[in-house]
Formats: sequence, structure tokens, C-alpha cells
Amino acid sequence: MNGRCFVLTVGLSVAVVVQLALEAIAQVPDDLMPCLPAGATEVQVRGTAERDGQIYYYAIGLNAAEIPFVAIAEVDRSGQCFLLIKGSDDINRSLDDVMPYDVAFDLYRQNYERAIELAGSKAELEAIFRADAGGDIKKFRSEAEIAALQELGIEFPDDYTLSSSNPDIQSLIVQFQRFNEPPGPKSINRVEIVGDYAIARWFQFGESSGHYVGQKDEKGRWRAIGFANDAEAPLTAEMLRDRFEVPRRTVRQLMEASES
Repeated sequence: MNGRCFVLTVGLSVAVVVQLALEAIAQVPDDLMPCLPAGATEVQVRGTAERDGQIYYYAIGLNAAEIPFVAIAEVDRSGQCFLLIKGSDDINRSLDDVMPYDVAFDLYRQNYERAIELAGSKAELEAIFRADAGGDIKKFRSEAEIAALQELGIEFPDDYTLSSSNPDIQSLIVQFQRFNEPPGPKSINRVEIVGDYAIARWFQFGESSGHYVGQKDEKGRWRAIGFANDAEAPLTAEMLRDRFEVPRRTVRQLMEASES
């Protein structure tokens, strides 16, 4: 069978080699299309789950530049698609940070079932994990992902760090997703918190990117206070200080976090 071999984020932060077939790609659901990059090809839906009228998708494929992407999306009751995670940016974020635990477990399990098929066997996938062990990049696994691996009987190296869901990050992601600028589906990642302020990267596939800025109010609730667009007015220290009224010391820490 003809095919191409790509290093792709199967577990969102674990680089594994997967085979993307050049033919017989399953038809992509219409409600998922708005969350895929323009010109996406060879799209595979690696997992789906439905809860309380909401549909969740785990999809992979190639963008117009033939670069592999991972898209974790949610379609609400009105049929609108929201991009929860754009995994190709190696954001070290677990699915259960952005969706219910049981949904995350289902998507992880389905994804790894497919990964076993593509690798050829469970032993081959385990060999890929072992080859990927070590190095400078931390491998984060959530409880849901570990549970899915254990249910499938997949062994993995012990150099992986268990990541726990961060309620502050969850709250910020929700607030940034609800922020009406820029319009359209967005991927939000690399959320960094410094005291009562936070910064995060946002992306729109093939269109634009930038930063969101968040602040915790006097009741301890996070809210989005603004955004910057890389193409129009990239985030600067002066913008944080003058437009968003972030304290000078925090400005420096946020800028350092945004550049790391």
C-alpha cells in the first residue's frame, strides 16, 4: 500500500511514527470541517464521542503545506465547531483539561487502537514509545490517557510525567474561547499564569495567530481582558502595560513566558 510516514503527536505530546494512507480516507463529518485547516487532506477521524448533545472529535491529517496536524474539536448543540486543542504545537496539554474525563478516555482509547493498527502490532507501538523515551522534551500523560493505555494493555516507559488538570487553565481556556475576537474557531494553547494575570497563544488554521491576555478578578474568577494579533499589532511589553494595565514587574514575566 502506498503511504507516507510522518512524526505525529498521537498522545498530544508523544512523537510517534504513524502511517497516513494515501487512499481510502474516511469522509470527514460536515460539522467538523470548520475546525480543520484550509486545504486539509488525508484527514482521519481517530476518535469520536458524544455527551449531552455535544460531539467531540480527535482528527489528524495534512494541512495545505503537507505538514501533519492534530485537531481536537467540539461541536455544540447548535452545530458550531470549536477547536479545543491544536496538537501540532506540542503544547503538553491533556484532553481532560478541555473536556470531561470519560470523553477524554474514549478519545484516547480510540486513537491508540488506531495507532496499534497503523504500527502493525501493540509490540511495534511499544517499541516506538521506547525509542521516543528520554531526550529533552518532557512527555506528559493525563490520568485518562494512562487509563486508556492500560485498558489496551500497552506498556510505555516510566520516564513520562503524569500531568494533572489545572482548573485555572481550564477556566482561562473557556474564557478565551468565548471571547468574540477574533471571530471563528480558534486553537488556544501555551497558557502561562503569572500571579493574577495570564497569557496564551491563539491560532486560526491558515489565517492568523496572536495572544490572549487574562486577569483574575477580586472574586478569584478568570476573565479575558483582550487580545493581540500577530499580523496587525503583535503583543509587546508596552501593550501589556498601557492597554491592559498589567503591572510592570508582571509584564516582564509574561513577556518572558510568551517567548519561552
